Amino acid sequence: MFVRARWRLTAWYALALAAVLLLLGGATFTALLRTTNREVDRGIAATIAQWRASAPSLDRLSAADAGPEFEGEIGAGLADVFVLVVRADGALVANPRRVGAEEFLEHGVFDGALAGDATWSTISEDGVRLRLRIEPLHEGGQVRGAVLAGRSLAARDREVRAAAAILGGVAAAGLMAALATGWLLSGRALRPLREAYERQRVFVADASHELRAPLTVIRTASDLLLRQPLDDRARATAEEVRDVAAEAAVLVDDLLTLARMSGHTEPERGEASDRFGDLGAEVAATCDQLATLLERHGSTPQRELAPALVAAPADELRRVTRALLENVLAHTPAGTLLHVRIEHAPERATLLVDDGGPGVPAAAFARVFDRFARLDSARTPGTGAGLGLAIVRALAERRGGTATASRSPLGGLRMAVSWPLARGDRGSRPIAPADGRRDDRAEVATLG
Repeated sequence: MFVRARWRLTAWYALALAAVLLLLGGATFTALLRTTNREVDRGIAATIAQWRASAPSLDRLSAADAGPEFEGEIGAGLADVFVLVVRADGALVANPRRVGAEEFLEHGVFDGALAGDATWSTISEDGVRLRLRIEPLHEGGQVRGAVLAGRSLAARDREVRAAAAILGGVAAAGLMAALATGWLLSGRALRPLREAYERQRVFVADASHELRAPLTVIRTASDLLLRQPLDDRARATAEEVRDVAAEAAVLVDDLLTLARMSGHTEPERGEASDRFGDLGAEVAATCDQLATLLERHGSTPQRELAPALVAAPADELRRVTRALLENVLAHTPAGTLLHVRIEHAPERATLLVDDGGPGVPAAAFARVFDRFARLDSARTPGTGAGLGLAIVRALAERRGGTATASRSPLGGLRMAVSWPLARGDRGSRPIAPADGRRDDRAEVATLG
């Protein structure tokens, strides 16, 4: 229990730090992108402004300034800003860096500027991204041409990728550090709770053990008193004392059982043969033991049982089955339908107990296994302190199993308790009913 809680706390610590790292890393990376983009754009815009300040008119620009096509990858040699100038008819009239301009003309990057609008554009050529600024050239109140300034983004993209790798590495290292720190911090945070829980467990165990002796004395004294000639009133009082002492003894035994099992925070999966039990055989035997009570309640169960060797001792399987059946007897009206069956999965076997009683609200399914849970508002009020199902869950989880509650197809409550299958168990063989009834002795013999 505490190990699972420690892992949960560690996971929350790590998730919280991961969220912080994601926000900080995202903000840092976004700021880096904006800064580099702004620097690139500022350099390009400054180059155009500088060119405009010193450039002659279009008529004085020589077409010879448009050099031959650039040979090789277009990104090579473009670390700095390059400039291209075209006339309104699309003719290239200036190419100081002798860049291959046909690619820009094919992309139509000059169209917006020749229409009178200054534009930004990012294009890709031969795997290299280029950032471009195109502005119209006005003479005599008319657009006579356009000037383009551009720069390769190869170096900028390398810097961004390197920064992303560094941020990712820092985040991964921070996450690992968060896991280690979270594990240590959660251990310290849970230590007082663990110590308090252990003190509570020891107290309950000691108190339960010490209460056994006086309760035994009370029961014995009551039995001896009832053997004496008593009037009706005295006999009724003595019987009430005996019955109350018996109920208290059951409560003490249940508390002692829970206190002992609470000391096991991890599932037990033993390999010895005495830790394996045949679920089908033990369920059948328990139904036989409770046959009289079940018949008196009018709820003789319909059985669909099969051999299932599970990783739990036989006595625990009988105790779980008895608690589930007694829960039906205590909290459902007489004549309630009752089905008991076993389901197999590749790695687990599940005992299902379905009843046709009033059931409980869906919101209460998670609480039926709590200690001292009382859900009598939905089900028929019964006796007991509400520890039977808590013991069921503790016994199942002790062996790596689970205990859940849900709505039954019969309309009432379904209790499902599962255990891991023992190694070597090859499955089960359903036991078919004969004429709608079962011969329980034959069933147990078959299961054995």
